[in-house]
Amino acid sequence: MNSGKKLNWIETIGMVGVIASLVFVGYQIKLSRDIARADIYQNFMSMIIEIQLTGVTNEPLSQALVKERLGEEELTYDEQYLIWRWLDTLMTAKDNLLIQHRLGLVSDELWEIERRNISAHMEWACFRDFWLGASDAYSDDLAREVESALEAYPIEDCTSVAK
Repeated sequence: MNSGKKLNWIETIGMVGVIASLVFVGYQIKLSRDIARADIYQNFMSMIIEIQLTGVTNEPLSQALVKERLGEEELTYDEQYLIWRWLDTLMTAKDNLLIQHRLGLVSDELWEIERRNISAHMEWACFRDFWLGASDAYSDDLAREVESALEAYPIEDCTSVAK
């Protein structure tokens, strides 16, 4: 084999090596992104579960939630404050999830589920009052999404476990 053919073979093998390494790097990037998405989803679900458990395990909060849901007595200022702080934590988590969705780190499917949940929360008078009083504390993007969710999933079409 002459040196020109050897050089062509070496260049060809080098190009195949570069292409193979680029494919490998692309695969590693995709894998890293998938892992990041799974981590974000896991962290979000852990946060939501913790928020929900707080509503059950924190006795003053759980009593206030039950009292509010039964509607038999008016809430005290402290009870209202506890519920609103709890709802603030919940909506802050949803605002954070929306930011991650906009960055492409959360799937459209997961965000759509959260939109339905937000609309379902609006069946609850206390949540509606909270949102009317506190909506300006969240991103404009979340406020638009809440309005959009209410249009897409009207309150009368929503179901709630705790009606």
